[in-house]
Amino acid sequence: PKTLMITNIEESSICPYIHILLFMKAQRSIQMASQFHEVIMLKVLRKILTTLLLSKIGSRENEEDSKMGRKVFVSYKYKDSNVKMIPNVTQPTWPCDYVDYIKNKVLSRDDVYKGEKSDEDISSWTESAIWQHLKDKIYDSTITIVLISPNMKEPGRWQQSQWIPWEISFSIRETTRNNRTSQRNAILAVILPDKNGSFNYYDKNNLFPILKSNIENDYIYVVTWDDFLKYPEVDMNIAARQKDAVPTYKIVKLL
Repeated sequence: PKTLMITNIEESSICPYIHILLFMKAQRSIQMASQFHEVIMLKVLRKILTTLLLSKIGSRENEEDSKMGRKVFVSYKYKDSNVKMIPNVTQPTWPCDYVDYIKNKVLSRDDVYKGEKSDEDISSWTESAIWQHLKDKIYDSTITIVLISPNMKEPGRWQQSQWIPWEISFSIRETTRNNRTSQRNAILAVILPDKNGSFNYYDKNNLFPILKSNIENDYIYVVTWDDFLKYPEVDMNIAARQKDAVPTYKIVKLL
């Protein structure tokens, strides 16, 4: 609750946050503070500073981009039943149900969903047709949300033979078509809760190599589903900032 209160800066000015920031910095110097509180305070401080930057110090260009909305592509494992149940959907709950939730309840009116439809069956298509279909959607998007679920990787198969790594790779590339070059997408990785509502299964070392590498170089911003529901705009804006901040030579584009 405290985090939600102090990051909702649309209802207050910058000054109160400065006081909170100074207070929390002072609190960190207290030797009795536990390591747990240190971690929580650092996360809150990061949220405050990022939100202030985006909302109060952002350039006019960024404000215009925000008003225009985003074009959102979502990369996910279609069938992974080891995710927390979403009420009022056909069970078992799959990641595609989370995609529908994002599309219908999280994205703003100005955002445009560029991914697949949950009822769109392309399983009978050839691999080349599917890939062209996905590339067209990614090419016309500005941010890719990668849903991390417990069984997103198929055991015993290289990342080159699975769709999610290719979608990440294409999202990061600059592609030219008909004299128009698409810029790299921002990428936000959202960890879905498992059946028990836990995120403890998450370990970046168990992810696809291209996903792990671009998390470690800070190109991809990672949040939990709970965090994303509370701060979708902030999380997507942080992802956009991180995309622009990482030097090109550090970005891993190829599988």
